[in-house]
Amino acid sequence: MACRATGTAIVCTRGHKRHAGPCVHCGRPGGLLCDYPMGGRRRRTCDLELCSSCSKKRGGADLCQTHAKLWDEKTGRPPA
Repeated sequence: MACRATGTAIVCTRGHKRHAGPCVHCGRPGGLLCDYPMGGRRRRTCDLELCSSCSKKRGGADLCQTHAKLWDEKTGRPPA
């Protein structure tokens, strides 16, 4: 873990800064990851790279198009 002093605080991070990859739907620069829970003991999420235009917002989460449809089917309600 790398730590550095910022004057009034010490900031520690793990590894290198993650660089955004291309959006899986349109190829534009991403920056968001799909937050759909994939289950399991580690509580992992889908993590597909998404741009802000292709991200579907559901319940405060950014979802890929596939998981947004699944979310809508499970909850039985259209997106807000």
